[in-house]
Amino acid sequence: MLRRLVAGPPWVFLLFLITLLAAFSISSCDEWWHLKTGEYILTHRTVPLHDVFSFSAAGNRWVTHEWLFEAVLFLAWRIAAIAGVILLKVLIVAGAFGFTALSLRRLRVSPLVSIPLLALAGFLVTFRAFARPHVFSEAMLALYLLALFWFRESASAARRPWLLLLLLPVHVVWANSHSGFVLGLALTGLFLTGELIKATLRLRPGNCDCPRLDPGRLRILGITLAGLVAASFANPNGLRALLYPLDTEGLH
Repeated sequence: MLRRLVAGPPWVFLLFLITLLAAFSISSCDEWWHLKTGEYILTHRTVPLHDVFSFSAAGNRWVTHEWLFEAVLFLAWRIAAIAGVILLKVLIVAGAFGFTALSLRRLRVSPLVSIPLLALAGFLVTFRAFARPHVFSEAMLALYLLALFWFRESASAARRPWLLLLLLPVHVVWANSHSGFVLGLALTGLFLTGELIKATLRLRPGNCDCPRLDPGRLRILGITLAGLVAASFANPNGLRALLYPLDTEGLH
C-alpha cells in the first residue's frame, strides 16, 4: 500500500515543483549573447571560428564550443519568443532530474528517500537554471550516469549491453553543445577503471565466490570509451574543443 502511494502523486508533484522552480525569466546577460550567436549561425549558415562581434578582439580565435545549443536556443526564440526559450530550459532541467530519478531507482533507493532528496536538490540548484548551455551538460551527465548504471545491470539480465554504443551519436551532439562533454569522458573512464579493478579482484585467489568476469562487457565498455573520445573531435574546433576547459581554467 505504501509503495503504491509513493509511486504516483509524489512523483507528479516533484515534476511540477522542478518545472515551477526552473520556469523563471531570463536573468543572465549571457543568454542574450547566446541568442545572438545562434542568430548569426542560422543566418550565415556557418559556425564562427573567429570573433565577429567585438571591436577590440575582432578576428581573434573563438572556440565556439556551444554553437549547436545556441542555434537551437535561437530556433526556440524564433518559434515562441521568450516563452520558447524558457520552455526549452525547463524541458532540459526536467530531463536532468528525470534521469537522476531513474538512476536512484536503479540503485534501489526508496522513493521515501529519493523524492525528498530530489526536491531539496531542486531548491538548491534550479536558481542557476539559466537558458545557457551548461544546463544541457548537466542533463547529459545525468543521462550518461543512467546509461552506465543500466549497463552494469545488464551483466545479470537478458539485455543487450552493446546498446551502450548509442551514447556515441548523443556524444556528438554534446560535443557541439558545450565543453562539459569532457565530463562524460571522465565519467565513462572512471566507470571503466572501476570495472577493471573489480575484474582484477575477481581473479585473485580467495575471491572465487565473485561473479565470473564477462570479457565481452569490458570490451564493449572500452570500445564505447574509445568511440566517445573519437566522437569528441566531430566538432568545428577539433582538438581545441577538448582543450578549451583546460584553457579556461588556466591549466593548459
